[in-house]
Amino acid sequence: MMTIALLVPTVMGGSDIYVNVVVDPGGQLQITTKDGRTISLKKDKEQVGYGDPVISEDGKAVGWTGLYKYSTSYPVPWDLIVYSSGKMQHFGHGGGMPISEWRFEARGKRVAFRAETLHGPFKEYYELSDTASGRMIARYDPADSPGKPLPKWAEGLNEKK
Repeated sequence: MMTIALLVPTVMGGSDIYVNVVVDPGGQLQITTKDGRTISLKKDKEQVGYGDPVISEDGKAVGWTGLYKYSTSYPVPWDLIVYSSGKMQHFGHGGGMPISEWRFEARGKRVAFRAETLHGPFKEYYELSDTASGRMIARYDPADSPGKPLPKWAEGLNEKK
């Protein structure tokens, strides 16, 4: 009789399922995994807070907006961050406009957001990206496509206007 044992390596954070996310009284983000572990994430150096922390439908990703006071007296969501499998991906920070709305797509495999000007003439754009790689999948700028409807993935991201 021969016994074959298959060993599956477990990578810390590689298969976590996230069940809760809160900003603690000290202002740090706390993510709780299905097995009861707490993952504490510290703010970036210039970050003043977290906005809209959400767990993806499949529980494999957590997203939030990074709040900063760049040339303002109040916190503004200049960055969208997604934490998954022990890694953080940043979205929207290079567009020059704050994140106004966002959501997970495809059960957490993708993230879609709308960014718009904070002051001055109104301008906006929409972006769809892969959460694991950070790669942009699609971008839609209404100014470049006058009269064309929003792509399906961007629908509903303009409800706070």
